[in-house]
Amino acid sequence: MKLPTQVQATQHVLHEGLSKAINNSVLSTINRCTLLGKVAQEPDFIADLVVEFTPKLFELLTQILKPLKFSISSVFCHQKPLADIGEVISPEIGDILFVLINTDIKGNKNLNSILFQAKISANTSFKVPTSDAHQLKLYTQWPRFKYRRAGDLTGKSRDVTPKSVSTGAQYMLIDNSISQTIYPLTFPIGCAIPNSQITLHADLASELICFLTYRTGRAFADLGIMTDVWSRMIWDLLFISKSKMSRRINSGRNTFNRQNTIDYDGLSFLDTNALNRVSLFDDTRESIFSNEQQINFAFESGAPSLVVIECFETEE
Repeated sequence: MKLPTQVQATQHVLHEGLSKAINNSVLSTINRCTLLGKVAQEPDFIADLVVEFTPKLFELLTQILKPLKFSISSVFCHQKPLADIGEVISPEIGDILFVLINTDIKGNKNLNSILFQAKISANTSFKVPTSDAHQLKLYTQWPRFKYRRAGDLTGKSRDVTPKSVSTGAQYMLIDNSISQTIYPLTFPIGCAIPNSQITLHADLASELICFLTYRTGRAFADLGIMTDVWSRMIWDLLFISKSKMSRRINSGRNTFNRQNTIDYDGLSFLDTNALNRVSLFDDTRESIFSNEQQINFAFESGAPSLVVIECFETEE
């Protein structure tokens, strides 16, 4: 497939562009929250990544990785699904899910995924507190769990294997203590492998480049051919996030002012330059941008925020 090769060849310019976009996302979130008299928290940063960063990501990929074609779809979800693992507290399955669907000229697909749990931290290394042990258990041991607060999936059981750590489920560390006086930012958003001692191993820009080249993340199978539970779980999360997006009456980042992130549950970004290719979210695009009123928007159902990158090879 062409995508990993082209990303490798342009990784320096791609990293520079991604780093700048991520830095700007963090700074704008902090500044806007400060103006509102708030301290920026995880949902504020995730919302900005979904609504403000993804258009920049689309712009970078389409400009740097020609002649490949791309569709990017993203949705911000305020309430997260839970995994009942038998503990007193049920951990969130994740705050944000990145998915890559790479389709070659013959229609063959390679799929990749990273599920992130966001944590505010000004430190690049820290010990996981006892209060967060349930989340660490999920990402390191993957006990059998039942979905909670997940719409139609609530009560359904999943048993992911192997019962071990992978780069498909990570911690996303976000530094909310920075200011415009510190530039370039050392690690506005970084990534860490789940462990009792969390240690930053890469900035988010570097991790996304590795994600696009399949050096990080966890592969999953397409619908119809999947046999493993990780793939089933990723498609579960895709469908509930997609449902959240399709029920949103108003879509578009122009309406996003960060006064209250719950008010923007389901707010989405969608763009494509692959006009002759079928995208995973084509039906959702039609629903969002039609004039028909969408009703029964399920605020009570949790879904992870979602960024889907679809790449299509061309004959050029």
